[in-house]
Amino acid sequence: WGIYNGNLTNGTSTCNGSANTALMPSSYQAVTWVYSLGDGWYLPAIDELNILYWNRYHVNKSGVSGLTLLSYGYYWSSTEYSRNEAFSLNFFTGYADFEQSKSLSYKVRAIRSF
Repeated sequence: WGIYNGNLTNGTSTCNGSANTALMPSSYQAVTWVYSLGDGWYLPAIDELNILYWNRYHVNKSGVSGLTLLSYGYYWSSTEYSRNEAFSLNFFTGYADFEQSKSLSYKVRAIRSF
């Protein structure tokens, strides 16, 4: 999420990132970036992020020539675990980590429905 301000957002859905993102304060770096993309974009919930992980080959093939849309590393989800922590997904191992401090800087992949 990129910053810790002690807020509990109640964005605990594991499958509705749009609803979670709407609950996040704009002071978080991840949500500020997502909102800058325009209407409809949101930070995926942990289950949505997991779907991206398992389909990363196809996601990367859909990108602009030579651009890797999803690479190895930790990606933030919009699913909150506690006041201090949120879920992230390790795109190297495929494991979800829930005890990640919101103050950490991880990668962010915005998505939107079409």
